[in-house]
Amino acid sequence: MIYSAPTVRSDESAAGLLRGTAARWTGAEGLECWSGEEFPALRIEINGGISALTQAMEHLQRTDGVMIGRAAYDHPYLFAEADGLCFGDAAAPRTRRQVLMAMLAYLEPWTAQGLPPYRMLRHLLGLFAHQRAARLWKRCISERTWTPETAIAALQGVIRLMPDDVLDAFPPIA
Repeated sequence: MIYSAPTVRSDESAAGLLRGTAARWTGAEGLECWSGEEFPALRIEINGGISALTQAMEHLQRTDGVMIGRAAYDHPYLFAEADGLCFGDAAAPRTRRQVLMAMLAYLEPWTAQGLPPYRMLRHLLGLFAHQRAARLWKRCISERTWTPETAIAALQGVIRLMPDDVLDAFPPIA
């Protein structure tokens, strides 16, 4: 027999349905559900359609875990507030400028070893998602020829093209 949780959408009713339920596909009879008390070690995680940290925190009230995939890749600055929201960290989140300065420091030793810079920089494509300079950022990051020898200067040049108010803005309060 194969055991699995029912396939449902990641909306509020689905999370409520999943909490404390296990299911068994019994073939011709269909799906048979049990109470969570019968399987206390069963972990219920929700995956898909989560696009904000506040939404993830709401789902965590009724599930054991939340997976954020596409939204994290498309909009990595979404996690700027994660430490404060999820763990109570009182420190202010980093601005995009601070993130990029840290990336410059990280990039330097790797490019000195000859690692192709685009392997690291491609993950920054969505850093300016939903900002007025997003298109410029994506174009500059994806169209430039990134060589290990010129990567640091090229990234510094792209940063100079970005508006200061966007670079220095903190994420909106959720």
